[in-house]
Amino acid sequence: MAQWATMVKLFDLTRTMAAEMAEEIPAESFDVPNGNANSPKWIVGHLALGMDFGLMLLGSPTEELEAMMPIYGPGSKGGAIGDDGRSQADLIAHLRNAGDLLRAKVIEADEETLMQPQQTPFLAEQLPTVGDILGHVFTTHIAMHMGQLSQIRREMGLSSWYQI
Repeated sequence: MAQWATMVKLFDLTRTMAAEMAEEIPAESFDVPNGNANSPKWIVGHLALGMDFGLMLLGSPTEELEAMMPIYGPGSKGGAIGDDGRSQADLIAHLRNAGDLLRAKVIEADEETLMQPQQTPFLAEQLPTVGDILGHVFTTHIAMHMGQLSQIRREMGLSSWYQI
């Protein structure tokens, strides 16, 4: 499970960066998409949902997962979200807290759990095991959406990314 030690380090780095990047976006711009792109609110909510999704894969579903899926999940309309009862601070806290829980659950997970087939329609062919899709949540998924946040920040005149 040595590769998980590295992925946990990358996960800690990227989710910290994503939260810091989102915190610097002015509140009045947080739910404003640029053209047909997603708003920063959708991106942060989607990343927070990704943490909940990872917890569900490890047998620890959150109360928020079902409520957030239609708004922030794959196939949701994206763009501007509007008032869904979640503020910028709430979503960033959710991203941080669910990420902390997911990190702990992955560290506790045994090889047998990680090798189980993942039972969701999300990237099932490309990422067939629980460990495969968790690796995506820990690395490529968050990095891809950080690129979107970086572009949004550039267009706002902010630095492209938060430097720790």
